[in-house]
Amino acid sequence: MLVGVAIVMSVLSLSFARWIMRDARPDSEVATHEQMDEESSVDNSAPIEDPAEARRALSAEIRRKLLDSTARILKAKGRLRETDCQDVWAAVELYPFAQAAADKNAPIRLPKIKSCRRLPANLKRFHDDYAFQCRRFSGAKRSKFKAEEDLIAYDDCAMKTLLYRAMLHDMASEDVDVTVTEDLPILFDKLLSALAQQDPIRMEKIATRMHELEPNFYEPLKAMTIARFLGVVEETNEEVKSEKMLALEKSLQEARNFGIYDRELLQVEMMMKTQAFQDKEALREEGERLVEEFPDRGFGHYAVAASHFHNRDFEGTKKALELAVQREPENQSFRQTLDELKRDPSNFNRKIFRVALGLSFDFNDANELKMKQARP
Repeated sequence: MLVGVAIVMSVLSLSFARWIMRDARPDSEVATHEQMDEESSVDNSAPIEDPAEARRALSAEIRRKLLDSTARILKAKGRLRETDCQDVWAAVELYPFAQAAADKNAPIRLPKIKSCRRLPANLKRFHDDYAFQCRRFSGAKRSKFKAEEDLIAYDDCAMKTLLYRAMLHDMASEDVDVTVTEDLPILFDKLLSALAQQDPIRMEKIATRMHELEPNFYEPLKAMTIARFLGVVEETNEEVKSEKMLALEKSLQEARNFGIYDRELLQVEMMMKTQAFQDKEALREEGERLVEEFPDRGFGHYAVAASHFHNRDFEGTKKALELAVQREPENQSFRQTLDELKRDPSNFNRKIFRVALGLSFDFNDANELKMKQARP
């Protein structure tokens, strides 16, 4: 029995707010993987001495070129014209993501959305959800809305438009074998599609191939690591579990070498080092290290609080949780844990600590919090 912690592993959350994007190139300009490899080198005229910073810069360049080179391939698939949703799909493909990201007040509109009856089964659920959540923004400019919650919802619909485009391209390239193809743009679309469909098994397969082709691209490495962790947790054969653990540790170390503060991967690392939050001494040591390394973030304090909770120390748990909430007031898990602790101060048999292993990407490099030191 896990004491004090509830682990949520079914959530694959997607966050692409404030991304940096470019418009899709015309079909004739779609880059091959070899061309992208040639174009994606870091400027040698200004060498970067920090290896982690060099990898981050290269990853950002690869990501930009992939977003640039997403092909418009639906028109090449005749059977996909047999739908009453063709005009919606065309609008989704042509939406100018780069312009929208660069200028929030740009006079552009989200695609007009309508209900479509003739849809492939694997696309209908996403389309219906997309249409339901984004209908009030259909064909609207962002400048029309003023309330903060409306702007957040509008940006979320722009993100869903990107995911919709990825799913369409995934469907149009269903004959592509993801284990052997060298078409990185198609793999990128398929990875986003797997995320949108919450399919971690397929996500790992695609991400692994992308990592083979481009080991300096961070997002596939992160996706592969999260998927491998889920595989370790769900595995019941101990011999197979050990093999999967070795693969997980390898990919986690590779991710650390990018030197990015990534709360989701730090949670994976914490789960591994603390026996799923059950080793109270390891919780305290790892938590204190994170507090020192990332003093403005709350996860280290959250781990320290879990250690105090194991020791049935109400005041120590409460103080550490208050520090976690103070560092990250927007984190609902921290707040909920603190509220539940206060509700029944003497009950230490509850599962009040939560580790939600989702997967989120933020394509804006400026939002990355760099690690102060290499992770051991």
